[in-house]
Amino acid sequence: MTFDFSTSNFVENDDSDSDQSEDDSEMSESEEGSDTDAGGLDLDACPAGCDPMLYDNTCVLRDRRLDAEEQLAEERSTKDAMVRELDALQKRAKASEAATKTVEQELEAFQVGASCTLPNVALLHALNT
Repeated sequence: MTFDFSTSNFVENDDSDSDQSEDDSEMSESEEGSDTDAGGLDLDACPAGCDPMLYDNTCVLRDRRLDAEEQLAEERSTKDAMVRELDALQKRAKASEAATKTVEQELEAFQVGASCTLPNVALLHALNT
């Protein structure tokens, strides 16, 4: 059983239709696209010969797929925003670590210098008294 786009019906495959199916398969892609662009298929109405229950289930699945694709797009944009924020925070953390290391080195240098000059100050104070 195949779907005949020219009549919008399902047709049984048999030997007499083989010539027609070969002609249909030779249809160019531009012709197929023009049928759908010109409104050859109405997605809001059940095609003739199609089980309405099957068509309704198909519509429900199509809606679910569209909702899932929309949600996926939102999740991707959220992920991208989080990646950008993470990169910015990592840069700030790296800069803070570098600044902390510099301050610690300056503090250590100051403490070494102070420990060397402090005994001299105490000695001078002792000599002056």
